[in-house]
Amino acid sequence: EKLLVEVGKFLDNALPRMPRRYARPELFRAPCPPREVVLDRRAQHLAICPDSQAVVRRCARARTLGLAGAAVLVLAKAAARSPMGARSALLLGGLLALAKAADGLSREFGFRRDRQRHVRGLRKIQKVFPDAWLLGR
Repeated sequence: EKLLVEVGKFLDNALPRMPRRYARPELFRAPCPPREVVLDRRAQHLAICPDSQAVVRRCARARTLGLAGAAVLVLAKAAARSPMGARSALLLGGLLALAKAADGLSREFGFRRDRQRHVRGLRKIQKVFPDAWLLGR
């Protein structure tokens, strides 16, 4: 609790000195924006960071390449009416894994936890902790 008191004292001293803090006092009574706005990585980071934009573009290309390569491989095997061999299956798995990994990485640059997932996660938190677990026995 001492840490919270110290942080509170710091904020009480620092915030009134912030420039233009009281320019629009109606903002103090405004409701907090929803989670989707506050935690949106796409608007707060991706929109202004060229390096991250390049990563997302490359991920889109890799995803497209993986899916297109997998489709071409399956269509070629179907047109030739040849069975899927071990090498072809391994290549198909690699292409699909590339597409999945690229899609997963590009999703990291957007909003990840909507309200429903947030509430579901909060329900998993235990409300009562056993003393033995806290004491490490």
